[in-house]
Order: sequence, then C-alpha cells, then structure tokens
Amino acid sequence: MGLRLATIGLLMAVAAGCAATQAGAVRNEARRPFYKSDDLRYPAHIVPRFFSSLAGTTVSVVYWDGRDWAAAGLTAAGTLAFMAPTDPSPDARLQFWIQDHRTRLLDNVFPRLTTERFSAFGFCLMGAFALAGLSLDEPELLEMSSLMLETLGVTQFLHVGQKLMVGREGPEQGDGLGIVYGPTAGPGFFPAGTPSGHTASVFAISTLLMGYFDEPWFDWLGYAAWAYISVSVLYNNQHFISDVVWGAPMGYFIGKWMLEHRSSRYRYRHGIPVRLRDSEPASFVGILPWGTPSEGVVGLSAAWVL
Repeated sequence: MGLRLATIGLLMAVAAGCAATQAGAVRNEARRPFYKSDDLRYPAHIVPRFFSSLAGTTVSVVYWDGRDWAAAGLTAAGTLAFMAPTDPSPDARLQFWIQDHRTRLLDNVFPRLTTERFSAFGFCLMGAFALAGLSLDEPELLEMSSLMLETLGVTQFLHVGQKLMVGREGPEQGDGLGIVYGPTAGPGFFPAGTPSGHTASVFAISTLLMGYFDEPWFDWLGYAAWAYISVSVLYNNQHFISDVVWGAPMGYFIGKWMLEHRSSRYRYRHGIPVRLRDSEPASFVGILPWGTPSEGVVGLSAAWVL
C-alpha cells in the first residue's frame, strides 16, 4: 500500500505541475517551446490548438520553476493526507459520515449529476454560446464556445488518463474504502476513481469564463459552481474528498492555461502571456528639475516612463 501511495504521489506531482505551468513556465524567448505561439490562439483551427494545448499541459515539466513545483507539492500532499492508509482512510471516514447524515432537503438541493447529465449540460452550454454568438454577431461568444470545447477536451484527456493509471475504487465500489489497485483495475472502476472529472471540468470551464469576461458577477457564479460541484459529488457518494482535492486545482490550472495561451485576449511578450487590454504600469523615475534655456530652472516635474 505504501508503494502504491508513493507512486500516486509522484503521478500527482507531475500531473498538477504540468497544469500549473500555465503562468511563467518559460522565462525567456529563446526557450519558448512549440506550443507557445500566438499563431495557435483562437481563431486558429481547433485541431492543432488541441494537440498543442495537450502538449503544453503535460510535457512542459522541463520548464517548471519553484512556483510550479510548490503547486504540485501542495496538491500531492493534500490528496495523500486524505488517502492515508489508516484503515479506513480519512476520506473514507468522511464519506461514511456524509452518507449517514443525508436529508430529504439536501437530496433535492444536490440531485445526482450523472456523467450523461453532466456531459449534456456541458454541450448545451457550449451550443448556447455558439448560437448566441452567431445570432447576435458577437465574436467573443463564438470564441468562448470554441475555447470551452478545447478546454473540456484537454481536461477529459488528462483526468481520464490519470484515473486509469491510479486504478482506485470509488465510494460505491467494494466496501467503499477507496482501495488503490493500480492501472490494471482502472478501466473496471471507470468513471469512478481519482481524480474527480466532474470537479476538474467545472473548475476548468469556470476559470476560463471568469478570466475571459473579467466581470464580478461571473466571478460569483464561478465560485458558486466550484462550491456546488465539490459538495455535490461528495454528497451523492460519487467521489472521495481526495478526488476533489486533486481534481479542483488541476481544472483551475488547465482553465487558466487555456485562457492565457489560447484566447485572443492575450499575446506573448518575451515568452510570457500578457493580456492585451492591460497596459504595463508606468515606471516612476523621480522628481526632476524643470525650466527653459532662457529662464533656467523654474520648477520641478514628476517623471514616469510609459
């Protein structure tokens, strides 16, 4: 069991850090990898965008810095703490407690979000953005629909791959203890397992929407979606809290990576994505003398470099 947990910890560190390279993974222009190009931003074709984004969120480990490793370490530590082999693990104990305290009211507040319902809602949301963009002639809405499709594709590929590699039973499988069996058992437990795809997907799309539109009410909706999905999958016995702790930051960093590296609102500057509408802050130089050749110094002026 200890070896399995160590393997999971290494896998989580790599997975979380790969997604966390979304900001500042490359610090100078000379080292910019192929997947960091403004030619791959929307409205570039979605197929090359998808595969380059998949590479950007998985193979960029060679460009990690201290912040990326810190994010990976925190995610791994939090997940492993809940998965500790204490027979039963802390997350299994929490799951038993939650199921013992179900109520009719909460059953209505948190209906079970099956994979089919969840997928249907996601495609309807993307379709609504596309339809609104076409009918209202709003290119931003069309772009968002395309970015959402790409983001969901990357998120599904990454979380399913990790889930199959871990091969952990879900709360409704076996004795509900969340035992890890490894890659050979992963397909049999799917769609249950670690990490939570529901959580990763909601965090990824919400982060993308919140960052793209940059409006306070989008932020509040996003935070509400984060809280709801995290509680829902626990209440409905679909995932352990360790699955959520792993899936949430993974989705967040994927969404942020897609926003900064694939949306038209950003451009690369020295290898770093910079939001187009955000001007760089003026650099204050100091207080300088001011005057004319004929009159000499007659006052002072404050100077900035714009």
